[in-house]
Amino acid sequence: MKRVAIAGLMVAAGLVSSSPATADAGGPKYGCVVGDICFYEDSGLTKKISTGQTGNWAGSGTYSATRAVFNNGTMGGFDHVNLTIRYSWENQVMEDTICVHVAEPRKAWLGITRFDFPLDPIKVQWVPASTVGCDV
Repeated sequence: MKRVAIAGLMVAAGLVSSSPATADAGGPKYGCVVGDICFYEDSGLTKKISTGQTGNWAGSGTYSATRAVFNNGTMGGFDHVNLTIRYSWENQVMEDTICVHVAEPRKAWLGITRFDFPLDPIKVQWVPASTVGCDV
């Protein structure tokens, strides 16, 4: 399993499903329309708390109970997401930015990022895969 370090705290990301999704390319997955990044209040991606974000966005509190995100963006161009998150850790409010990769045909799991605790996504910025932090 791929792990992403966030301010000294380990957050689970990437492949976490024992059986990769086999949904057809181009269709909605996990209730997330093609071209969107969606937010969920559970790590199983069954309790969606957003209608999806297709463009850059900033705000706070809208999806404050997020436990997982899914990037069902359109592959090519600006298809990855720099996601800025806010969370509390040891009585401090922390912020960090992580890259959420795009789901690929027959590899939907590539677009999933799960978190060990609820957090607040505060900014979505669509970027190309070559962006520093997304190019791994």
